[in-house]
Amino acid sequence: MRLLLCAVHRALFIQSRHLEHAAEMGLTRATLQRGMGLMELLLAVVLGMTLLAGLGRLLAHSLPLQQSLVVQAERQEHMALLNHLWGELLQGAGALGCLGTADTVVNFLNTQWSALGLLAPLPGVEIIAQPTTAPLFASILDLAEDSQALVVRGYGAPRAMLSEDLAGERGRAILSADDSRINSGDIVMISDCRQASIFSATSTRHSGGYVRFSWQAGEGALANSDHGLTQDGAVSSATLALSEPGFAEGAGLYAPTSSLIYVAESRLSIAERPIYALWQKTMGANALELITGVERLYFRYGAWHPDHGGVIGYFDAEHLPDDAQVLLLSILVNVSVIDDQAEATNESVSFSMSFSVPLSGN
Repeated sequence: MRLLLCAVHRALFIQSRHLEHAAEMGLTRATLQRGMGLMELLLAVVLGMTLLAGLGRLLAHSLPLQQSLVVQAERQEHMALLNHLWGELLQGAGALGCLGTADTVVNFLNTQWSALGLLAPLPGVEIIAQPTTAPLFASILDLAEDSQALVVRGYGAPRAMLSEDLAGERGRAILSADDSRINSGDIVMISDCRQASIFSATSTRHSGGYVRFSWQAGEGALANSDHGLTQDGAVSSATLALSEPGFAEGAGLYAPTSSLIYVAESRLSIAERPIYALWQKTMGANALELITGVERLYFRYGAWHPDHGGVIGYFDAEHLPDDAQVLLLSILVNVSVIDDQAEATNESVSFSMSFSVPLSGN
C-alpha cells in the first residue's frame, strides 16, 4: 500500500511537469488526454485493493457466523423432528383396547407371563439401563455402550370387531380396514372394557370383509393352552375369557405394536469414525434407522406413588417404586451434527435436548 501511494505521488509529479511543458508549447489538456491517464489508473488500483482487503475481512468475520447459523438450523430441525417422533413412538404404549387395567388380562399361550417379552401387555414403557446385556436386545449389533434403551409394549393395532357373541369353538369378526388381516398363527388380543385375552388365532378364513377364527390348543410355545391365566394366577372360566359373561358382539381384536427403541451404529458409520443413530425395531419387522447423529439416550420415569400421602417425582429405571404409577417419560437426547460427507463435526456442534412425553396406558 505504501508503494502504491509513492507511485501515485510520483505520477502526479510527472503529470504536473508534463502539463507545464505542454502549456509552454501552447497545447491544451484536452489535446493531450485521449484516455485513462496514469493517475486515474493508479487511483483505480488503490481503490480496488482497498475494497478487496475490506471484503476479505468481511468474509473472514462472516464465516463463523455462517457456521453458527447452520448449527442452529440443524438443532432446530432435530428438535422439531424428535418432538414429533417421540409422540409417535410412544402412541401405543400400554394399549389394551378400552380396558383400563391389565389385572383381568388372561394369557392363553403356552408361554408363561414372565417369558412373553414383547407380547406382554405391560409395562407399556420399560427403561433398559444396560441394553448391551438385556435379553431383548441380544440380536441387535453395534449398540451404543453408554446409551439407555426403551421397550414399548401394547396392543394398539385394531384388526377386527366381533360381529356376534363369542361362543362354541369359533368366532366371527368384521375387519377394521380393507387391508386388515388375521392370519393363522397371529398373536392377537381380544378385549372389551371388562376383560381381555391374549391368544393365537387358528384356522382363520377371510371372506367379504369378515374373518372367522378359532383358538385350538397346541404344543408350541406360542400355541394355545386349554386354559388361560392372569398375571396373578387366576384361571379362566369362560370361553376364551376370564369369567362370564364372555366376549360379546362389539369386542375388539388387536395386534401387538411393541417395539424396541435404542441407539446403535448408523448405516453410514465407518471403522475410522463411528456414527450413531436412533433406531426402532417393531415386532415382526426389520429395524428402521430414524435419525442419524443421535449418540445417547437417557430416560427417567415421571411417576406418582402413595408414600407420605402421595409423592410425584422422577425416578431412574432401578429406583422406580413397585407401587408407583408412571405418568410420563422424561427423555434426554445427545445429538451430534453430521455433515454431507457422513462425518461428525467437532464437539462444538454437539448438543442435548430434553423432552417430556405423557403416558396414558402405562
